[in-house]
Amino acid sequence: HETLLKTEQWANAETCRDLVEDKDWLKSTAPADPQQRVESDDEETVTQNYTVEVSGRRFDVNVIGPAFGGVAVAGDRVISAAADKHVVAWSLYPEWTWVRTIGDPASETLVDRVTALDFSHDGKLLASGGGSPSRSGEVKIWNTADGSLVREVPEAHSDVVFGVRFSPNDAVLAACAADKFLKTFEVATGKFLRGYEGHTHHVLSAAWSADGKMLASAGADAVVKVWDVATGEQKRTITGFSKEVTSIVFAGEGPNCVASSGDKTVRLLKADNGQMTRTFSGGTDFMYTCAVTIDGKTAVAGGQDGVVRVWNVDTGTEVKTFAAPQDAANQQAGR
Repeated sequence: HETLLKTEQWANAETCRDLVEDKDWLKSTAPADPQQRVESDDEETVTQNYTVEVSGRRFDVNVIGPAFGGVAVAGDRVISAAADKHVVAWSLYPEWTWVRTIGDPASETLVDRVTALDFSHDGKLLASGGGSPSRSGEVKIWNTADGSLVREVPEAHSDVVFGVRFSPNDAVLAACAADKFLKTFEVATGKFLRGYEGHTHHVLSAAWSADGKMLASAGADAVVKVWDVATGEQKRTITGFSKEVTSIVFAGEGPNCVASSGDKTVRLLKADNGQMTRTFSGGTDFMYTCAVTIDGKTAVAGGQDGVVRVWNVDTGTEVKTFAAPQDAANQQAGR
């Protein structure tokens, strides 16, 4: 949920709760489950689970904090109060809002095109990759707070960059490109650290293992390669795809990887032994990209058919599909 409001101006949780509940447009809700108390070193922490109803839809709200005061609903907001003198308003329907634009078609802030983006794990930096075909591969790092340029990596690649990825500790940036190379750079200085050579076609995507010791790269040569970060050694090549491998991402803390391909498949691989564990069914056309939730339990992928598919990683079961809106589909068919 998106935090909309936070204040410390209340004398205590009960006063805050009374104020909230006095408003005509708020409705109090009761806990869905009994209150649970968890021991901690400094003070008692209370976990309360609430079920709230907004416009006929039910939401489960779990609030963990010291001596919890109460929950109220205001339209599409849930307001919680606690004895730590905080009031927090949560949006049940958070919306994307435009913040800023980096670059300008009339300027030379970015060369030709941007083909890759990645946020640092703390959200403070944004890496961009792009370049001019057959001429240059550009890598830049931006400050997300104000859009200013933090660092440019000079001559990062000799052709367009297709993927950029921060390491788990945000100290190193991996970049892969049409020049068939995967490279790593120091984020603090832009210094080149190591090149990983072995692909025979464009390198389209790169991913870090959770411990930062392995890199996996996906290529237009229809293979996934696994690398030792410290030595640059190519540990293995995973084959079995009949077209380019378009994206790769590690799933959770272990060696599992999810990869998408132009051969209509999304597959679960093991980076430590090269085993292809399963294929996630449903894709009907070229698959462009995939992602995995932070706990490694859910995989998401999208492709040429305009459908976003969601699977359970452990079982391979398709959980949900999101088709393109009908009006968009009709516009596409009319072109």
